[in-house]
Amino acid sequence: WIMVFGGVERETGRCFLVVVPDRSEATLLALIKQWILPGTIIYSDCWKSYHNIKNYNDMTVNHDQFYNDPITGAHTNTVEGSYHY
Repeated sequence: WIMVFGGVERETGRCFLVVVPDRSEATLLALIKQWILPGTIIYSDCWKSYHNIKNYNDMTVNHDQFYNDPITGAHTNTVEGSYHY
């Protein structure tokens, strides 16, 4: 089982994908700081490790309810579609 964290710049399609040892808050927040500029809009699911994102505009989608938030339009389909299982 390989875990991957990544991001896609929606306007340009530029992306990054990083194999991660775990999905802990410390691991994921360090990667956000390393790869994503402060002030950037981050679209994420409601995974608990993202709850303390600071210096970013976090838009979330609760995958227990839907995959595309009908009110905000937030979704994670862009990054999830950038890699194959």
